[in-house]
Amino acid sequence: MLIFVMAGCGPKMVPEQILKDSIAAHRNTQNFTITMKVDQLLQTEDMSMKQKIEMRGEIDAKPLRYFFDLHAKNLAGNIDASIYGTSDTLYYLDRKSEDGWMQVDDPELNKKMDSSLMDYQDPAHYLQMILDDRNHLRAKETEQGIRVSLEHPEEATKRKMAQILVDSLGEEEPFIVKDNDLKRMDITVDFGTKLIRSMSMEQIVTIRMKEGNTDTRVQQTIRAEYGNYNRSSIQLPEELRDALEATEPAAS
Repeated sequence: MLIFVMAGCGPKMVPEQILKDSIAAHRNTQNFTITMKVDQLLQTEDMSMKQKIEMRGEIDAKPLRYFFDLHAKNLAGNIDASIYGTSDTLYYLDRKSEDGWMQVDDPELNKKMDSSLMDYQDPAHYLQMILDDRNHLRAKETEQGIRVSLEHPEEATKRKMAQILVDSLGEEEPFIVKDNDLKRMDITVDFGTKLIRSMSMEQIVTIRMKEGNTDTRVQQTIRAEYGNYNRSSIQLPEELRDALEATEPAAS
């Protein structure tokens, strides 16, 4: 009985402190790899569409540089593409086209990409957003690491997470959030490094254009895995290197 009691008196895991330690650890990260899967169900009065998105690649965070392979499937068809970008340059490859790597000269699209990247450019971005909701955080050890779970979050936290979805549509898009519900969020951090290994969340957000009266209900599940912190290296394909060299200004 004494052994049982002693075994049950281990150190208490404080979710708030785990998040703070992880945020501090991420300040020293320069690059990492990410794999993200998104399942979405979009519904209006007249339409219902499922969409699956899978993305994997590398990010150099400081300064920003990224390379992704992107696969998506919805009613409109399939997307099989690669994307390379910096803070002011965007290149796109559609594998179903023979055009090769194309520079995207579209400021609005660049804004949308920048808004989307804010979601995962810094994995600790999510930690900071839920830190204030400490009363609804739980932590436990798993084989993968320490899992911090957010359940039944406050309305302020739900609004923050809903705004991420709206921001990904582009800063100029006149969308407003009509309703939002963050069902659950789980973040697993490594025992030793305190860096994030995975993140998953499920949410339902209803949005409406300011100039209309049609609501779109978005139910989505996001799963992301992070790795190779400070050991990742973006390897550009030869065709992309050639395209970049062709657009470089000639030396004077």
